[in-house]
Amino acid sequence: MVDGYISTDTSADDQHRHEDLTLVDDPQALYTEWARHATWRARGRLDRLLAEISFNPDSKQVAMTLEEAVKDVSQAIEEMRDDGEHHMHHYEQSSS
Repeated sequence: MVDGYISTDTSADDQHRHEDLTLVDDPQALYTEWARHATWRARGRLDRLLAEISFNPDSKQVAMTLEEAVKDVSQAIEEMRDDGEHHMHHYEQSSS
């Protein structure tokens, strides 16, 4: 899987299109690389959180901060479990 250009800033919006690639790439490689990508982004955010989080009595705010740090992993899991229900169809080969 080649994702082209991605920001090395793990706090930036992720512009990947992994879900679309399920129609054209080998699933064995795609899902593993997708998991690695999501993990890499989460690790960057978790490292930043570990270094910068301050004491906060608001448990909901702390939970939201933690949730934000792992959102790429959560989203990848959800999309992988969808099992292709939201694929873009313009990659499919025509039968004509």
